[in-house]
Amino acid sequence: MARRTPKRRPSPERMLEFVKMFNKLVVLDDELSAKLPEDEFELDFDPNGGIHVDGKSLGLNVKELHAALVPG
Repeated sequence: MARRTPKRRPSPERMLEFVKMFNKLVVLDDELSAKLPEDEFELDFDPNGGIHVDGKSLGLNVKELHAALVPG
């Protein structure tokens, strides 16, 4: 039987940074907002900033989106 490798997660500090970026993006990016469920959902990030909602990748990166949409 194959062993599963544990899911890598960002540090708590990095996760908080990603959440702050994500919150700004939800307001600024209509495309991102449209990909989110209307009700409650589970938000997660991989160590590189990939956005996952309810365990599924959105194919978007919070760091890249933030750099493109948020000045400075």
